[in-house]
Amino acid sequence: IRDQFEKLHLERELLENAHEVVAVGKRFSRSILAHYPSVSTRIHACHAGSPTDQMPPPEWPWPIQDNRLRVVCVGRPTGQKGWDYLFAALEALVSREPGLAARLELVAVGGLGSWNGPYSSFSSRLSSALSGLESIRFHNASALSHKQVRSLLQSADLLVHPAVFEPFGLVLLEAMQAGCCVLSTNADGPAEVISPPWGRAVDFQNPRERAQQLFEGLVGFLGWDRAELEQRGRLAQQASRVFTWSRCVKTHLLALEQAAADAGRVSDTAEPLPVLAHTTKQPPLGPT
Repeated sequence: IRDQFEKLHLERELLENAHEVVAVGKRFSRSILAHYPSVSTRIHACHAGSPTDQMPPPEWPWPIQDNRLRVVCVGRPTGQKGWDYLFAALEALVSREPGLAARLELVAVGGLGSWNGPYSSFSSRLSSALSGLESIRFHNASALSHKQVRSLLQSADLLVHPAVFEPFGLVLLEAMQAGCCVLSTNADGPAEVISPPWGRAVDFQNPRERAQQLFEGLVGFLGWDRAELEQRGRLAQQASRVFTWSRCVKTHLLALEQAAADAGRVSDTAEPLPVLAHTTKQPPLGPT
């Protein structure tokens, strides 16, 4: 709780004192305005771009079988990322649809069970719970390099991203670019990026219904055959091309030019801001 209050204090200071603000999406910019209406004349919005370099070779922890649904979940093992709702949905799948559950292979990426920051005990409990699910193949890949994550996405059919709060979610674009379908939530970022027929953003407004929403989404994807999964994965890949880094750069350039103009209107007699000296010394580890 202390960490959260410190972050909120810093957030307020940054937004109130910035010359310009760039939000990672239009929906997220509206969320910022709802809490900080004073930035209404200083805010821009842009999306990040999908990866443009060559994809690494595909990897998967088990032999590839066409009758399996290969699922990846990527994110920090914290409450924000909705891992607990995913577990509840999988638990329901095992008990209510055991035949479908037996088709599912899940790889978790992000430090589940080895997370050392806030939510470390939450992460450990969740790792044990997921490992104990009957009939579902589960592999805890822990923390991986960016290249390794993209290799997994190359083999996967579906990215599940059950985020409670998500301004954008770059992993969504990385999954789409790899030809993955996406099951996520109607948080700001996913709701702006995901669309049928290759993606589904389930309603997460009511906490009591979140697990059920994810359960229904998983059942829907498990109902697709191999040809349908691959065809819709290609549609996801096409959709990722709309999100370009050149658009992102243009928006940031506009914000920088505007910020420079705003700063130029400050009185010439104002004291210059101190310049922080560059140092390679690492600060002591503290709350993240």
